[in-house]
Order: sequence, then C-alpha cells, then structure tokens
Amino acid sequence: ALKQELNDPDQASLHVQTIAALQQIGDEAAVTALITAWAQPDPVRQQAIAQALTQLEPDLIFEPLLIACAGSTPQVTEQAGKMLRQLPDSATLLVAALGNLEPALRSSAGQLLAQMGSGSVPALIMTLGQADQTVRSAAVSALSKIGAPA
Repeated sequence: ALKQELNDPDQASLHVQTIAALQQIGDEAAVTALITAWAQPDPVRQQAIAQALTQLEPDLIFEPLLIACAGSTPQVTEQAGKMLRQLPDSATLLVAALGNLEPALRSSAGQLLAQMGSGSVPALIMTLGQADQTVRSAAVSALSKIGAPA
C-alpha cells in the first residue's frame, strides 16, 4: 500500500510521509520501494528518498544503491554513487561487487572505485591475487583509471 502511495502522482502531498514510513519499516521491500520511486522526476521526492536511505543500515542499502548506479537516471546514478562511496568500508564492499555475476553491477563497482581514487587502491591491489579473472580484470581497469596513485 505504501509503495502504491509513493508512486501515485495524485498523492504527492503524502510522499514525504510515505517515505518516512518506509524508512521506519527499513526492510528489503521498503528499500526496493524507495529505490524504485527515486527514479521519478520529482526533486523534492528524490531528496527525501536520498535522505531516508542514508539513515538505513549500509548492508541493507548497498546492493540496491549499486543497482541504481547501474541503471537509473543520471541524477539518481550520481546520488547513489555518492552515497555508496560514503558508506563505511565502501572500498571493501565495492571490491566484493567486482565479482558480481551481473556485468552492469561489476562495471558500476569498478567506476565507483576509480572515482574513490587512492582510497580504494589497497583494496583493489588485494583483489589482484584472486583466482577469478573477471574480478582481476575489473580491478586492473579501476586501477588504470585511478592513474598515478595506483
């Protein structure tokens, strides 16, 4: 019901309250509803959703934010990337995502690690010893984008 209210343009006056309710629920379904609604072109709603997501547990929002980076509007992609880079242990989480089976998620993780610059270098270097060629290749690509600090 909350997901429907959040996506109903006739209920715009209730969107902020609905977002707050979903934040309080804070489960996987609530995060999915927030991420889905985030792509709607309403700056007030987008800001409220971004704020709500930052209040949730990093383990709960990491993958949905990475998915948003891989396939959303440019504004949401930028916001989601910024939020991911600010999570505790973000470099470690993003390096782990280099092994994701979904190519778009691997690519997003690599791009975010490159954007983190020298802060992600130690985690990326550790990844070079992994057996998975895909992970090593993604790490090398991110390190090459970082350049001299790597």
